[in-house]
Parts: sequence; structure tokens; C-alpha cells
Amino acid sequence: MTALQQRYCDVILTYWHPAMDFLSPLEVSKCDYLTLSEDEFIPVSKTDADGSPLFDLRRDPKRQIPLLSYGSASALRSVLDHTLRQQISPPNLLVVNQNSLANSVKAMILEGFGLGWLPRKLCEAELTEGRLAVAGGEAFVTPLSVRLYRETENSKPTLNSLWRRMGDSATSIS
Repeated sequence: MTALQQRYCDVILTYWHPAMDFLSPLEVSKCDYLTLSEDEFIPVSKTDADGSPLFDLRRDPKRQIPLLSYGSASALRSVLDHTLRQQISPPNLLVVNQNSLANSVKAMILEGFGLGWLPRKLCEAELTEGRLAVAGGEAFVTPLSVRLYRETENSKPTLNSLWRRMGDSATSIS
């Protein structure tokens, strides 16, 4: 965000959820954003030979489930924490790994090391192929937006052109 405000970069592309407090300076500063798409943050697990999740939040809620989580520097950590705080009866999770990148969490899930939350669009192919399965009910699904931010006083012609084109695309997506 500082890079955007100090014009070290012209745009920031990021997932957005209200629990992402670190993005709040962009909300109150001189920044515009476009919502480019919507996604869902879902719990997924590698599948067994029958196509069922190896780890499933819907099964025995007392069973300890290995969690592949996000580190404190990850944008998605606050969304995961928010999702888990919303549960009346939180699942029995044991954090076995923390990573900053969703692709790294996905790789660990595909190896069968535990359950983790991923943006649905990041794992659509694996869900379709049956290598991954959703491992929890709707209560464990959290909406995400994909946003593009820019500092409003940045008047570079190429940035303004890009912003207009992205705005047209975002309008047609909605």
C-alpha cells in the first residue's frame, strides 16, 4: 500500500475481504478500486481412492484435522481466522504448516499433508479432476473479491487508459 501511495507502483491487484485490516488504509486514502471478479475461499482436501476428502470438517468434529494454514504475513490469513471465528463449534484443527502463498498451501494439500482453504478459482481444475474435494459445508465458505487499486491522483495517461479498459471489463463481469 505504501508503494502505491508513494508511486513505486501504479496498481495493486489483491484479494479483498472485510477482515483484511491491512487493506484499510487504501479504503480511507485517495485510492480507487475496481472489483474485477468474485471468488470463494473454500476448505479443500486431497481425495482418497473413492473420491472422498482425506480430511473433512463434516465428519467427526472431535477428530483432530491437520491444517495447512497461512503465515501472519499472508493476505489470506485474516480471512481464514475470520472464517474459523464464525463457527459456533470450531473444528479441532492442528496447524502443521504455515505458508504465505496459496500456491504453496495448495501443493501441500495435493500431497495429502492436511486440509486447507484456497480460493476456488485457484483449485477449480483439481476439483473438476477429482484430485481435490471440498472438505466442509457452506458455513466454512467465505466470499472473496478480486480488486484492483490505484491512487486517484496518479494521472499517467497509460494508467488512465488501463483503468478505463479494466473498468469496462469489470462492468461486463458484474
